[in-house]
Amino acid sequence: MIDIPISILIQVAKDIYVFLNKDNNPDGLSGDTLAFFQGFKKAYESKDLEEIGKLISTSYSGNFFYTSNREELLKTFDLIFKKVPDLCQLKLIIKVYRLSENTSDCCKGVIELDVKLNFLLVPISTWDNGKLYIELHSEPPHQVYKITRLEKI
Repeated sequence: MIDIPISILIQVAKDIYVFLNKDNNPDGLSGDTLAFFQGFKKAYESKDLEEIGKLISTSYSGNFFYTSNREELLKTFDLIFKKVPDLCQLKLIIKVYRLSENTSDCCKGVIELDVKLNFLLVPISTWDNGKLYIELHSEPPHQVYKITRLEKI
């Protein structure tokens, strides 16, 4: 039997955790903006269409994935999620290039959403959606950010 000190096992577990979560927080974000992107990432990676729906405004407009309204965008996400094989996981990497406005009521900026399709933690495919213009506005009843605009640049 191999006798491995518990301190080494704990360090290995920490290193694995850091490696798996290194892209979880886009740089330079805090507060409501960070909470929004963390929620979007979690909902996307878990393929939770209901949670994604809570993050998209009923007044959404844009051209991301050739959609112009909320219903079309949600249908597109649903199609993407259904095409992911059962043993594969989605890994969403959100890159924030520039925020031209970031207040408690509104956030506007340029981001990139890169998606990796992993099989047993090994990337087998990557999609680069290019740069996107995003607008988030806080909406009632809880004044949480929702996507009101998402356009390919």
